Amino acid sequence: MSQFPAGEWSFLLVGHQWPTDQDLMALSHGRINRDQLKSGFIRFADMLRNARSGPLAEQQGFTVDDLRNAYGRGEEQARQVAEKNGVKANAYGIAYDSTLSLQHDLTALANEGNQRIKEIQDSSQPAAGKVTQIVTVVNQYQALSNIAAAKYSGNVLDAIQTILDCDGTGLSARQYAQSNGLNVGEMFRGRPQGRDLEQQVRGMLEKGGTTPGPGSVYRNPQAPSGREEPNT
Repeated sequence: MSQFPAGEWSFLLVGHQWPTDQDLMALSHGRINRDQLKSGFIRFADMLRNARSGPLAEQQGFTVDDLRNAYGRGEEQARQVAEKNGVKANAYGIAYDSTLSLQHDLTALANEGNQRIKEIQDSSQPAAGKVTQIVTVVNQYQALSNIAAAKYSGNVLDAIQTILDCDGTGLSARQYAQSNGLNVGEMFRGRPQGRDLEQQVRGMLEKGGTTPGPGSVYRNPQAPSGREEPNT
């Protein structure tokens, strides 16, 4: 999928909540990496168990007993690490699926918003009236984008909570987000744009609907610019 959904106005309509393909790639790599670690520690634990039940099973002596006990502790620790990596792989998977679903929902919203704006552009009303109506549409679809992002963020926060609980941090997902500079309560609230948005819309109409660059458009200041995983 391209950086933003097709359409002249997509960046204004949904760009402030749009997750990038780089975000999806990072989540996919995280899931794969954690799955591989899980499998590796399970194999290691099985190898230690086989050693205890095989070559060491019939041997006698204090040294052998100590070795069997060490292998048993190693197997237990390896399975614990494997379990933690399994929890994190599942959390990455949930975050990936939720992010992909958000992209799909925002694409549908962008298509609807672009169509509505095209109908306004094609109308015979004065330019000032078009600007007012388009600003209204943009505000509406930005609000709908916030709602969609908030819906899927609930899944991601739940996934983060499973990691925090597994690691025994005692933190809630919201507290963890706050400690990393994200105010969850503010991430999905609209910001007044007023005259700035009106000027952007008027400029796009004068230029024939040319999409503005990322630096010229509203961006939710609470939207995350990167992702940090809880410590393992």
